[in-house]
Amino acid sequence: MKEIEQYKSLIKFISSDLLKKTDVEFYFKDTKLGNKQASDLGSAIKKCKNLKQLIIQIIGMNFISQKGASDLGIGIGGCKNLTNLSITVFSKFKIGEEGACGIGTGIGNCQNLEIIFLYLCHNQIGDRGASGLAVGFGKCKNLKFLEIRITSNNIGPIGSQELGVQFSKCNNLQNLIIELSGTTYADDRISFFCKEILNCDKLTNLKLNLNGNKFGDQGMLSLFPLLESSSKILSLSLSLKENNINEQAALYLANQLSKCQFKILELDLSENSILGGYYALKRKLFKIMKLMKLSILSDY
Repeated sequence: MKEIEQYKSLIKFISSDLLKKTDVEFYFKDTKLGNKQASDLGSAIKKCKNLKQLIIQIIGMNFISQKGASDLGIGIGGCKNLTNLSITVFSKFKIGEEGACGIGTGIGNCQNLEIIFLYLCHNQIGDRGASGLAVGFGKCKNLKFLEIRITSNNIGPIGSQELGVQFSKCNNLQNLIIELSGTTYADDRISFFCKEILNCDKLTNLKLNLNGNKFGDQGMLSLFPLLESSSKILSLSLSLKENNINEQAALYLANQLSKCQFKILELDLSENSILGGYYALKRKLFKIMKLMKLSILSDY
C-alpha cells in the first residue's frame, strides 16, 4: 500500500506533480487559510486525476466561509477515481448552506467513493445544506461506510428527512455513523429521518447520536419502527442523552430492543427523566440471548 503524502503548505502542494498523486492528506491548523486559498486548493485537487484517497483537515484559526468551502467541494468533484474521502472543517468562520451544498455536489461527482468521513459540526449548514450533502451521498452507489457528524447546524425536518431518503439510495451501505445532536427536534421530527433508514437493505452497523435534541416520549416511539425492521442490523449504538424521555418510554424501548437480533448494543439514556426505570431496562436487555456485548450508560 502506497504511503500517504502529507501537506501543511498549500504552495508546496500546488507546485508538485499533481498527476502523480494517489493518496494525499492536508492538515491546516491555525494557518489563516481563507476563501482564496480554499479555492486554489480546490482547483489544484481537481487536477489530481489519479487521486484515490483524500484527507482534508481545516481546523482552528482559519477563515474559510461559504464561497471557499463550495469551491473546495466542487474541485474535489473532479477526482473521478476517488474511493476514500475525509473532510473536517472546524474554522473560525462557518461554511453555511452554500459551502455544504458545494461539498455535496463534489461528493456526488465522485461516484466511486466507498468510504466517506465528514465532520462539519457548528457550521450553520441548515436544512438546505444538509439536503445538498444528502443528494451527494445518494449518488454514491458504491458507498459502504459513511460517518457524518453535523452537530449543532440548525437542521430541521426537511434536512433530516432528505438525509434519510438519500441514505436509502446507497444500496451497498453497510456501516452508518451519524451525529445529529444539538438540533432541537420536536417529537414528530425524528420520525422523518428514522423511517428512511429502514430502506438501507445491507446496513449491518448503525450508530445514531441524537443527544440534546429535546424530543420526548413520542420521539422515542418514532424509533420503534426502525428497531422492529432492524433484522439485518447486528450492531446498534443509540445515544439519546439529554432529551425528555421518561421511565415508561424507556421501558417500551427495552421491550422493543429485547425482540431484536443485535450482537452488539450500546445505549446511552443518561440525563433524561427515567429514574428507577434504568434497573428494569437493564434487566430486560441482559436477557437478550444472542447479545455478545452490552453497554448501557445511565445516571444510576
